[in-house]
Amino acid sequence: MPPLPLAREPLGCWSTRHETDPVPSRVKSVVDNLGLDIAYTRMSQEARYMVADPHDDFLDVNHVVPFIFPGHPIRPPHSFPLMEPSPLGHQLPPDEQLSCFDHLYYVTSSRETYEWRFAWSPVWRFVAKHLYFTDALVDLARGYLARAFNTRDDNIPPVSQSSLYTLFLIIIGISLLLCT
Repeated sequence: MPPLPLAREPLGCWSTRHETDPVPSRVKSVVDNLGLDIAYTRMSQEARYMVADPHDDFLDVNHVVPFIFPGHPIRPPHSFPLMEPSPLGHQLPPDEQLSCFDHLYYVTSSRETYEWRFAWSPVWRFVAKHLYFTDALVDLARGYLARAFNTRDDNIPPVSQSSLYTLFLIIIGISLLLCT
């Protein structure tokens, strides 16, 4: 059950959606579980991978940093137009102490797009490095692996840590989708 409106914390966040996408990405189950009421401001076009392309989905993390640097952003967050107020009507600029985003799938830190697919990816190789999973989630992953290999839980072929980690992230993603 979502928190009551009074129990929600208003927060201003950045949207990574490109100039021609009119709305931020909102995942209702996530904001409900966190008890947030988020207003979004579109990240500057200057932070795009291809700055001149208003349809470019990708942001370059090196171009994002000047806009979110605590205490000394290149431009104050309140100088950007609000993209969309929060569901409860708050019109907050992005928070200056806590940078939050609606969607980071299209963020890159190199000349490659979709860089998360490369082992050398300087940003994505450390995402959730110290993330631990509950026994229930490990059991769920083992069950999926056993089904995928058509075997029992105790007879799963050796799986690399990175493959297991990828499977956990897929399970988490599927769980979030099912909650929306």
